[in-house]
Amino acid sequence: MKNKSFWFRIIFAAALIAIIIYTFHGSWEDIWQQITETSALILISIGGASVVYHLFEAWITYSLARRYNPRFRYRDAVYCAFFCSFYRLSTLGSGSGVAAVVFLGKKHVGYSEATGLYAIQYILHKVSIALFSGIFFVANWRLMASHYRNYAVYLLLAYFLTLLISIGLVLMVV
Repeated sequence: MKNKSFWFRIIFAAALIAIIIYTFHGSWEDIWQQITETSALILISIGGASVVYHLFEAWITYSLARRYNPRFRYRDAVYCAFFCSFYRLSTLGSGSGVAAVVFLGKKHVGYSEATGLYAIQYILHKVSIALFSGIFFVANWRLMASHYRNYAVYLLLAYFLTLLISIGLVLMVV
């Protein structure tokens, strides 16, 4: 039985990679050109920032998951963060929540608790994006207003929608 499970996982991973390759098949040359024109310091900084982000995300998962499974380790949370990142990429953004719930369920966090936990994490993520984008928009007001003044209404609508969704999710989770 384990052998079938192993091969299923290999075939599934290969299918996801094939989907990613197919999705970006017309863009590889442009992507490679941009990467080669970017300095090594910038590429290393982006990679480092990505790892640090995942370590923070893992800490949030760890802090919340330990309430439901005291044996849940930080290492498990780091695996969960990168596991979700893989599914976020392979499903073009829509699979990370399901991946988190499945991963946490396998680590003995109940599926309903894992769903609530990931909803809280989703809220923190979206609110932080809205908060920091708002701060930096105001901090760079002259530049932003000169280029994006026509989008100010949409930006305010996005903040309002983020607030409504966050409140709705908190009310459902709590």
